[in-house]
Amino acid sequence: MRTLDIIRAFTPEEVKDLEASLSGHKRPGLLKLFRQLLITTKSEAEPDNAALFKKVFGEEYSKAKDYLLRNELRLLNEILYRYLAERTAMAHLAKNDSLYNYWLARAYFERGIKTLFRSDIDDMIKAASAHQESFETIGLSESAALYSMKSLWMIDNQPKLQDNISQQLDALRSWEHEEKKRFLYRLREIEARQAYLESILRTIVPGQIPGHDSRTPGQTQIDLSDISDLDVFARYTTLKKQTYQTSGPTRIEVLRETLELTESPEAIAVLTHRARFATRNQLATELIIQGQYEEGDYHLEKCILEGAQYKWPNFFSTVHNYMVNQINLKQYEKGIRIYHDFKAMIEANRLKNQGRLFLAYFYLYLGNDDEALKLLPREAELSVPLQIISRFVYTISFLMRHEYALAATELKNMRRSVKAIKTGDYSRQLSIIDFYLRYAGAGLKTKDQQKEAMTSLQEELRADYARWRQIAGVDVQLLWLLERLALLS
Repeated sequence: MRTLDIIRAFTPEEVKDLEASLSGHKRPGLLKLFRQLLITTKSEAEPDNAALFKKVFGEEYSKAKDYLLRNELRLLNEILYRYLAERTAMAHLAKNDSLYNYWLARAYFERGIKTLFRSDIDDMIKAASAHQESFETIGLSESAALYSMKSLWMIDNQPKLQDNISQQLDALRSWEHEEKKRFLYRLREIEARQAYLESILRTIVPGQIPGHDSRTPGQTQIDLSDISDLDVFARYTTLKKQTYQTSGPTRIEVLRETLELTESPEAIAVLTHRARFATRNQLATELIIQGQYEEGDYHLEKCILEGAQYKWPNFFSTVHNYMVNQINLKQYEKGIRIYHDFKAMIEANRLKNQGRLFLAYFYLYLGNDDEALKLLPREAELSVPLQIISRFVYTISFLMRHEYALAATELKNMRRSVKAIKTGDYSRQLSIIDFYLRYAGAGLKTKDQQKEAMTSLQEELRADYARWRQIAGVDVQLLWLLERLALLS
């Protein structure tokens, strides 16, 4: 009986501890059952079900009631398993500094204690990397796990600047080296145990005489193809890597393959539904970037529906991209509904002003420029590219009212401001400003001159329409002009 085997493993002090814990349990029968089994451990015989039942429930036993005893045993086993696991883990934490540091670092990581993680992680890694002990194959590679945690922390918390990315790549190379080192230790331990068993086998197999010297240097090249071809997690991580090694239609192809994998029962069992959610979200974003707005919208909506089904919190990026994509689809009322459906989440996010800016564009494109202007956040609350998009609300508002001179003045001021920016490439935005200046200028010309200017602008945009339409998926101010010039498809 497995319960008896577990109870026999406990020390007298642990037995007292368990009795104290069980005495406060809402099911008093568990303590009675534990004490009765404790008595039984002194005998080699299996406990009698009838006697156990009588002791626990105070009733006579019958076969029909056996399920009650089985359920009580199951609940007791769960308590004993957890106690045994926790005591063993605590014992290792007390004697293994590397293991202790790993769980301390993980607490920093999961609880968002960024200052302590940043200050302590390198010392923790240094100590864990230097740590070596015999038979470490039955332990954990805390040093490699700490490197992995550090890498993820850096990616999540450091701005995407060249120096930071170089540091992150260095950290990955260090992690890779540590993984190789620990793998080598385990591989050599496997080979040593294998050699030991083979040496014993040679002494007991007739006609076999142990060799005096059969030394080998040990494996240095490992063939992993049998795992990578069949293992779900290995396939998933390979596709995940290839996603970042491709772009455009090829990346979409890789993401479709990844999504198909994550939808399989085998993958769900290992990766859970979250891998599918993350892949679908990434596929949707890439589809929108490539101008496939309808399919991107389908996958984002699917993400949100599945989030509700599986009680996952929706990512701000998922909701934001879903909302903004409605501008590409000319579904302005739907975009407003999405904003209000998720208003609490959007307003609680540090990027809430982005949401308000695109909400303003929904109203602007519905012809309600007064409401759009009221919704605009302060420019200082937006990044520079979004500041430019925000200023276009004023320009488009003037143009909607046929106030071409005011629009032209605003555009010239905007062009001077953009040209004064010292960092970054804003040539794309400057081109859009120039297109709008030509449109506003046409409004100030005679009817014949206006037609000629509009035709010239149409032809220039039509000549490279695919590029400008893709740009308009990000610089949404361009959509208004494309539609006015009857170019928007």
